[in-house]
Amino acid sequence: MKAQTSPLDQKSVEKGLTKDAAQSATVLAAAKTALESVSEDEWKAATIDAALEVLPEQLDLKKRIVFQSIRVAECGNMVSPPLGESMELLGREVCLARLDRALELLQITRECAVAAYSSKRKWVSKVKTTQEL
Repeated sequence: MKAQTSPLDQKSVEKGLTKDAAQSATVLAAAKTALESVSEDEWKAATIDAALEVLPEQLDLKKRIVFQSIRVAECGNMVSPPLGESMELLGREVCLARLDRALELLQITRECAVAAYSSKRKWVSKVKTTQEL
């Protein structure tokens, strides 16, 4: 199922996802795994919260870091109603699709950063070569 798109707040994405893209990708992949174990019939706020509550300890990260990444992926903003309740209303398939969308965004961000770094190294190398002449 394609994620029902919600607008992503740029500042929230920068602070909550792309600031540390590798860490956010780890968090979102773990959240997706945890949520995939929750069936459609069990998809209630309390069950969702219970599935996600163990992640900070499992990942050895602060609770704020973990839930901030998930909240931005699901709601598009760092501020939202309680996460479990929001996710219950969105539904299981939409939530899983939004996690996929955020993971794809992080992959694209990583690829762009690698390409930019590579380009910069080539440019610096050319400048040094030119200066040596």
